Amino acid sequence: MYFWSPSREEAPTYEALWRAADPQRRGALPGSAAVPFFSRSGLDRATLSAIWRIADDKHAGQLDRTQFCVACRLIAIAQAGRAVSPAALNDVDVILPRFGGGPSAPPPPVAIVPPRLPE
Repeated sequence: MYFWSPSREEAPTYEALWRAADPQRRGALPGSAAVPFFSRSGLDRATLSAIWRIADDKHAGQLDRTQFCVACRLIAIAQAGRAVSPAALNDVDVILPRFGGGPSAPPPPVAIVPPRLPE
């Protein structure tokens, strides 16, 4: 078990990702459902396999919510160009994971910058 959990700022995104990955609310995400979901991260199969081996620490072939969050965090670490490892989970400057190709987390709020007035 890992001693990492999303921060208060990250938690809504990870919760939205979990709901998108587990729409039937089974409480566990089997590998057969995780592969297409995690593949939307754009990471190669070898990296995703390494992430799965770390996140599925009980070797159950499925992820619970906590393990899913660990996998998503490791995906964000890999997307940032860093090596994935359990120790990397606590890097504080890692951005949130990005998933393309369908619904995942809601987009982050965008700051609106007013146009400059002519002088």
